Amino acid sequence: MSISWYIYRAEPGAGAISTWDTDRSERIAPIEVVKERLSTMFPNLRWDVHSFQIGGGEQLSQSALACDYRPGDEYLDLHLKADPEGMSE
Repeated sequence: MSISWYIYRAEPGAGAISTWDTDRSERIAPIEVVKERLSTMFPNLRWDVHSFQIGGGEQLSQSALACDYRPGDEYLDLHLKADPEGMSE
């Protein structure tokens, strides 16, 4: 089974993300901090960086897979994206 989650912070009273007319989310932390925190909680993650083109510019994406998976372990397949300043989006 696959489940997608968005992790974001928004001002109090912003309501559900599905009701927004514009993006009201706030930056959480630099992507390296987010990666470090996730790796602390899930120590079997192995991270890779991917590059792709959007609108004539290069965009970086960080992905992680749970390695050394054994039945009963948590399994994660994560994808993180940073804005041009390196903050997690």
